[in-house]
Amino acid sequence: MESCTSQPRSFLARWRKRRLIKKQVRSIGFDLVRAHGKKRSYSAKEVKTAWDRRAYSPDFMCYAVAAYTSPSDFNDYHLERGETCDYGEMRREVGDICFGGNHSFNVLDLVGTGAVLGASESSGWFSDLFSSGESSSSDGDGGGDSGGDD
Repeated sequence: MESCTSQPRSFLARWRKRRLIKKQVRSIGFDLVRAHGKKRSYSAKEVKTAWDRRAYSPDFMCYAVAAYTSPSDFNDYHLERGETCDYGEMRREVGDICFGGNHSFNVLDLVGTGAVLGASESSGWFSDLFSSGESSSSDGDGGGDSGGDD
């Protein structure tokens, strides 16, 4: 069975890994919220679809799965692929990379950070999503209850 985590040997490779994980894990939050609304967790399929939409290399996708899914979805996803990955270890690494060592982050922390990635992605409805209003409508019609998780 293949393992998801590994530490590159060279300083440059470790720096590159951390940089890519931070950028990629945070940025797919934008796609997840746009496609599925704010939720406590997303399915592995939703995370993979968001990852593929961004056309990212699959190298660090397991970190996104650990960051955005529940432990059971994470384990099911990896069992299907014959991989042995540690949910807690991968979430700790995401916490170290994205939150300065805060290992108790949640999905809402991650999707909130997507709003600060850049002006092109944080302008418009996405940044409004995290304001005080409860509406999740992207066309500004005040759409009422979105039917999503509370």
